[in-house]
Amino acid sequence: MHLSPDPDFEEFALDCIRLSNQEKSPILRRKLLTLAREWMHAAMHQQSAEIHRESTEPMDANSGEPWSEMDISDLSPSLDYGDTFAQTASFLCRDEDEVRQKAKELGLAERARKQSPAEAERSGPSMKG
Repeated sequence: MHLSPDPDFEEFALDCIRLSNQEKSPILRRKLLTLAREWMHAAMHQQSAEIHRESTEPMDANSGEPWSEMDISDLSPSLDYGDTFAQTASFLCRDEDEVRQKAKELGLAERARKQSPAEAERSGPSMKG
């Protein structure tokens, strides 16, 4: 896979190269070229980190494992709080379909999250007529 550098970091590197071409001092010219190399290295490292972050799969370490009493006791409050199946699955480190199935077995469903008084105040008056 060929990585392309971050445009801003690449521009910083090019600035250093341009300045080094104008510089008369060999010491400063060498330092500017070293700095240009470091900017390019940073650009490539940033892109590599972004690719890694995008490619990582969600953690579902408990998927396929038997449900513990603690898992079941965490499932209901999470859904009661208003977490979605996806959020609850992430919290329990399980696959979303597995959480849906267990919730169905237990007669649980997703609910709209209840607003705290502070959240309700921030969202303004309701539009009930």
